[in-house]
Amino acid sequence: YGREIDKALIKVQGIELIRWSIKPFYPLITAGIIKFEDVYVAHRKEQNGGALRESLNKTCKKINMVEIGDLTKGPAHTTLVAIQIISQNRNLDNACIIAGDCDHTFRCNNLLSFFTRKEYRNCEAAICSMKSVKDPKTWGFMIEDKKSLTWGEKQTNIMEDGKKVHFLIGCYLYRNIDILRKGIERIEKENTSFEW
Repeated sequence: YGREIDKALIKVQGIELIRWSIKPFYPLITAGIIKFEDVYVAHRKEQNGGALRESLNKTCKKINMVEIGDLTKGPAHTTLVAIQIISQNRNLDNACIIAGDCDHTFRCNNLLSFFTRKEYRNCEAAICSMKSVKDPKTWGFMIEDKKSLTWGEKQTNIMEDGKKVHFLIGCYLYRNIDILRKGIERIEKENTSFEW
């Protein structure tokens, strides 16, 4: 009605995006790997925190909210800022971090596999992704070259280079906070626009 709505509160099939983004974590909750109270939703001060809280309460009142200041460079930076705030009241030193955006989704079976399969025990970070969606031009992505993977938000020049999109990002997983920090330092050192 001529009023701006926070992206997280946009409804798809009658349910807010923020609630859809939490739904893939249900199998982790059912498996006892995480609890609803382990879920934190970061939002900027300028966003409608009351409306977000009301929406989250429809899923579970135990989901936490953390208010950050300004818009950050991307999801990794937002996650780190939120962790710094959360750490004031909760020890997260050895916590595994799973970060997602309200407009991304994924199937949790791969994430469950990460936590339960022996071959992944030494993995420091992972990207949970989907192989295809109807409109890949509007999704996060990973591009596979011979020796590396590149990830970030889709940009026109990447597609013009003729590289093939292999994965669409659903969430990011870091074994601990130090790995998240190192990843951010690497991104900034390489002066790349890609966020992870």
